[in-house]
Amino acid sequence: MPTSRTSTASHHRVGLLFALATAVTWGLTGVWVKLLPGVSLLGVVTGRLFVALLVMLPLWLWQRRQSFYPQHANLRLTWGLSLMMVFYYGLAVVAFQAAPVAEATLLINSSPLFAVAYQLLRGVPTSRNEKVGVTLAMIGVGVIVLPELAKANGGGQSRLIGDACALASAGVMAAYSILYRRGAERGEDPAPTAVATGTFAAGAPLLGMWLAQNPEEVARVSSQGHLLAALLTLGVISTVVPTFSYSAASRRLPVVLTTTTRLMTPVFAAIFALVVLGEVPSVWLVPGGFLVLGGLYLTTRRR
Repeated sequence: MPTSRTSTASHHRVGLLFALATAVTWGLTGVWVKLLPGVSLLGVVTGRLFVALLVMLPLWLWQRRQSFYPQHANLRLTWGLSLMMVFYYGLAVVAFQAAPVAEATLLINSSPLFAVAYQLLRGVPTSRNEKVGVTLAMIGVGVIVLPELAKANGGGQSRLIGDACALASAGVMAAYSILYRRGAERGEDPAPTAVATGTFAAGAPLLGMWLAQNPEEVARVSSQGHLLAALLTLGVISTVVPTFSYSAASRRLPVVLTTTTRLMTPVFAAIFALVVLGEVPSVWLVPGGFLVLGGLYLTTRRR
């Protein structure tokens, strides 16, 4: 009996380490994007996906096709989910380019709110905690965004666009989760590796587009070490690593605990942005952030 308890505790500790690694690596995403000044949206998204593809390809080739792509999976759903992830990455990059890192990260991680709001609109039974959580978080989003809306005529348009793209990316991720769950209910859910393959494989045609549209930018990124390093770390540290670590954490921890640890991502993002970029968060981010994180936490708790 003690051995079993020790084994379970060890299993959870390993899961928490994976969850922590996920929060840290996701929290660094905005920093890498900010360290790519002057690089276009197409360039950042292409570099991120293509680097991830190159790193993951040898690992995928080791897997048998049966485990890589289950026969019950719906091919159209697989590619649809992959395309949604590409849009998610694109919107997130715009958010980081236009808004402060901590602010964008907080809004990008608000996807559970959209999922609960969707349930409410469809009349799906929802717990009191979920309703209160969504209300608190939406008030928090308002506290963060409305001051920028008031300043939009005075030069705050770019930041407001970043916030809007961050919220849009959260909405896309919520839709992704809903579609994935529906596929699972029908027994047609693809393996996560298959969806990741489709997503990262988009880096190949995007690279062709980038080379055709902006060869000067490709040459500049390739020749400047700091830009190339930022793009490589974005693709490996903040894309490939969390792809594995979040999956590993999900297998070892309860759903509520895994989701709750994701709430640490904006905290790490704020710390990294302050230390590396010298970005001081907006005064409105603190009260708004507490409301959003508190609301997100409530949505993960049972009644």
